[in-house]
Amino acid sequence: MNPPPSRASSEPEDLRGSLQMTLSYDPPAGILTIRLIEAHDLQARDFSGTADPYAKIRLLPDRTNIWQTRIHKRTLNPVFDEDFVFEVRPATLGRRVLEVILYDFDAYSRHHSIGGVKLPLAHIDLSEKVTLWKGLGPCSEQDAKAELGDLMVSLAFLPSAERLTVVILKARNLRVVDDTRTSSAVRLPPAKAETTLVKVSRVLSDRTQESTCLHLMHREIGKSFRKNHPSPPEQDSNLNLPILDSLVLHKTSALANYAAEADPFVKVSLLQGGKRIKKKKTGVHRNTLSPVFNEALTFDVSRDTLNRGTLEFCVMHDSLLGPSELLGRALVGPGRDCRPEERYFFNEVLTSKTATAQWLSLYEPQ
Repeated sequence: MNPPPSRASSEPEDLRGSLQMTLSYDPPAGILTIRLIEAHDLQARDFSGTADPYAKIRLLPDRTNIWQTRIHKRTLNPVFDEDFVFEVRPATLGRRVLEVILYDFDAYSRHHSIGGVKLPLAHIDLSEKVTLWKGLGPCSEQDAKAELGDLMVSLAFLPSAERLTVVILKARNLRVVDDTRTSSAVRLPPAKAETTLVKVSRVLSDRTQESTCLHLMHREIGKSFRKNHPSPPEQDSNLNLPILDSLVLHKTSALANYAAEADPFVKVSLLQGGKRIKKKKTGVHRNTLSPVFNEALTFDVSRDTLNRGTLEFCVMHDSLLGPSELLGRALVGPGRDCRPEERYFFNEVLTSKTATAQWLSLYEPQ
């Protein structure tokens, strides 16, 4: 990769590093492709001198459609080499703003931002493919802390039967997990000449799928070919590799750190006086940060008990090699530990004769 250019006058004063990317736009198809290539000279953690960076990308003003890269461990110069595709009509392209924020992964607390960049597409000539180096500046207070995502639930209370029905509908933009704890590898027959097994782009956490394939990107494919190979891969080539067999390895596997997915499920609990008096959970959805559950959980509970309790929603990651990891939580109830919109939602459930659905923002894990 080319080194970043010298600092330009338009760069932020408080420079947190630099990011290289390419942008290409296909007007007839309305497809914008953004490749995050690499970052240089990121700010390190104060105490360690390094970071575990990953990037989140979205097209403003849409704040709900967020994509993210994999985690890159212990580096201030990560190489991403990842493509992100957005559908954007030509008539609206000039009103969109590309936002990329780099975060430092922390397995035990909220991920804090390293720096970010906002790029109005109206200022870029997208008549042909563009390669840019952009300086990373400090983020707003809201963006400085990584969002944990949202959970959509539907609640219905039937007083005559004293039954609460909780439907877990879906979640979106869940936070990235440290996949070194659930790393896997592929076991294949003896390789033929000129064949090399390269690093994979995601963890094989769902081994029940018969047609599982690994998606290999160009920079991994290219490592498997000699420079004078008669048929080297093209720059934009991809490869789907059918998995014949798989084997779970220890978390120190060399194939770790190649996924930005989670294996989420939701635990629903009724809390009263700080104690968990009832609880149920959904099934696990593999390899997704925006799962669709559509699962109904029923609780036999009186109105009085509900009025004195709080519903807790915990979105968990099903870690195959250890305890489940909390991705985020939300509370719904009448108490002061719930936010105003969640108290209003709770009151609406008790007074409505039909099911009431709402998105809940997930809190920081505690």
